Amino acid sequence: MEDELIEKLKAPMSPADMREIRKALGFSQDGLAYFLGFTQSYISSLENGRYPIQPGTAIALRLLLRGEKAPVEIENQKMETGCNGQNQTDG
Repeated sequence: MEDELIEKLKAPMSPADMREIRKALGFSQDGLAYFLGFTQSYISSLENGRYPIQPGTAIALRLLLRGEKAPVEIENQKMETGCNGQNQTDG
């Protein structure tokens, strides 16, 4: 059951889905950017499809919407990867 939840959390997120979730959470682009450690222009670029929404960002937004903490497996992965899903040792 937890594996199924993890797969749903990791599913690709469309720019429209991101915008909808942000609004449902009551965040402005600037507020969400501050909360996630991004810039407002980056949030705008994600919502307009200029950059792909990385799995870590999709997971964070879905967990916020659900009001839940990350499953242990995702927490462990977060220690190894950055918020954008890239390995911290990558250049």
